Amino acid sequence: MLLELMRFLERTLRFGEVIAGTASEEALVGWLARELEELGWEVCLRKIEVDSWRDFGGFLDVGGKLVKGVVTPPTLSGEVEGRLIAVSEPLSENWPSLDGEIALCELPRDPDELKTVYLRCVEAGGSGLVVYDFAPRRVRRIMVAGVWDYRWKPASPPPIPCLFISREEGMMLIKENGSWGRLHCRSEVVRSYGYTVEATREGVEDGFVVVSCHHDHWLTGASDDLVGVAMLLKLAERVGGGRAGYGLKLVSFTAEESGAPDFQPWYWIHGSRSYVRELEREGKLDSVIAVVNVDSCSRRPVHLAGSPEIRSLLEKAFSSKGLSYVPELDTSYCDSYSFTLAGVPAITLHSLPAILDIYHSSADTMEAIDWSLVKAEFLALEVALRELLDKGWNALDYDAYWVEVSKHLKMAADFADINLKLEKPRKPKEFFRELTKSCVRAVFKGDYREEVGWFKTALFPELQPLFDFLRNGKVHKKYVIPGEEREFSVDRELREYVRMILDKVLGFLESSE
Repeated sequence: MLLELMRFLERTLRFGEVIAGTASEEALVGWLARELEELGWEVCLRKIEVDSWRDFGGFLDVGGKLVKGVVTPPTLSGEVEGRLIAVSEPLSENWPSLDGEIALCELPRDPDELKTVYLRCVEAGGSGLVVYDFAPRRVRRIMVAGVWDYRWKPASPPPIPCLFISREEGMMLIKENGSWGRLHCRSEVVRSYGYTVEATREGVEDGFVVVSCHHDHWLTGASDDLVGVAMLLKLAERVGGGRAGYGLKLVSFTAEESGAPDFQPWYWIHGSRSYVRELEREGKLDSVIAVVNVDSCSRRPVHLAGSPEIRSLLEKAFSSKGLSYVPELDTSYCDSYSFTLAGVPAITLHSLPAILDIYHSSADTMEAIDWSLVKAEFLALEVALRELLDKGWNALDYDAYWVEVSKHLKMAADFADINLKLEKPRKPKEFFRELTKSCVRAVFKGDYREEVGWFKTALFPELQPLFDFLRNGKVHKKYVIPGEEREFSVDRELREYVRMILDKVLGFLESSE
């Protein structure tokens, strides 16, 4: 089985870099659809509109020395000249005044913080940015933006060219600090179409499970997420025969990495968000029992990121295979979050914190994958999937979700000196779908301009100031719900604030019943 997974991955790697809306995506999607059809699945290609970014090459010319690199998406073509200025602390707010010069700096250890570095450069007056990697012998595609926020709406494009080069080239260029240089980048964004692959096997009962991954990827993309495509194909082989109790859809999304039209700063998971909207229009969304998404799950530790009722099932399956895991709520960085926003039980198996050294880089190859882990994950996924297909909604552990809800609310009630009486919901399926849809959100703590760090998905996000206070004695000045860009803060005494929020939450819970 392991050799078959590896062979599937090798075949997907042959298509090279696959960006949503390009010919390489059409080729990969066509191949994937044919493979699934040959295995007896009914295959549908769902076409969605995307902004497709293309790189035609970039270089920096310093004193006649030509340094080539990859252009940073989704920046547009530009050619600028100026002195090359090395910036030693690119995440700091204290950038030197650049006044039209070209900045040179190292990529932060969290690669996605390149957006912060890029906007600091813009605000310092830089005419261009050249970034070299913190690890040797690789280049990366890391998305930047023209605005600080993460709205699900159009925004202005990134205003200056940005080139990504290897660490070795960067070390050489530091010696040219202060020299005159010319930065040349050629790229474009065109309106195009991406394709989500949906393979269906009907069940005897109404309702279906979704197992998903994404096929678009930057550069090599073995971990992120061609290993997910390989697992999807192997599942298609192993569970394709006969009809189970409930239906199954195997879905490979387009536009996970990029593609949201008009330079939306929340650029990722566009394909799955569009898919959820289509299911809703077709009246099928309520028939989704659960979603299990596989994305970048190639190294230890594996994170089981999902709502408790589906996470509990995967935890049992992982434990049965002797696998350790990190439990958490759904991650907003993966396609499962599109379903969480709609209230559908959803989980992603990922290793994102463990792959930052290869994330979106040319070093994301087959050799960087822990294949013994992938095999064990696949077997655990198969165990959980068969239970979902056999039992449907009855496989979900609503008691585990209620334990989580009760713990959060009792903690808040104890702090606010409120005598809280909670009763289990009479219709758990409907109750928890509405709870997830309304009360589970990604949260950013602080101001985008002043703070760095990941979005953290939270249950009852407006109670996060209390939980931060109880955990470490700190309440942030501001909290943001990214995407919606809804801000909130504690504008009164904390106990009074908690009572106000708890009153709103309890009112919602009562109305949901």
